[in-house]
Parts: sequence; structure tokens; C-alpha cells
Amino acid sequence: MRRMAVELWILVRIEWADVRDSSVWVILIASLFPLSTLLFLKLFTVNPTHAAMVRLITSPRSRPPGGPIAACPATVGVLHSQ
Repeated sequence: MRRMAVELWILVRIEWADVRDSSVWVILIASLFPLSTLLFLKLFTVNPTHAAMVRLITSPRSRPPGGPIAACPATVGVLHSQ
């Protein structure tokens, strides 16, 4: 029983060291998607204002009722739908 407890303690310490060492990479990789999305919107939109980028990012759930995304004042000139 004591040997199993010692082996479990060693395993916990190894796993904790692994999590501690890889946490920086997890944060770095997790931040790449939002940063690349914002960079894409900044470089490839016609009028990259802050309001337009927020509207493009949040548009699937916040479209104006009965109208397309381009009907929103924040996205006028951003989308090439016309």
C-alpha cells in the first residue's frame, strides 16, 4: 500500500510539472485564433473600423430582424454584397 502511494505521488508530481511547463504553449496557441481573425479582418476589409469588426465577428446571432448583415450601419461599405 505504501509503495502504491509513493508511486502515485511521483506520478502526480510528474503530471503537475508537465502541466506547469506546457501552460505557456496552451495560452500561446489559444490566442492565435482570435489574433489571426482580427488580423484578417483588419487587412482584408474595405473599412476596418472597430465597430465594423465587432459586427462581423458577432454577426451570426445579432443580425437585424428581416434584413441582411449589410443593412447594419456598422457594416456599410465593409461587405461586398451589393
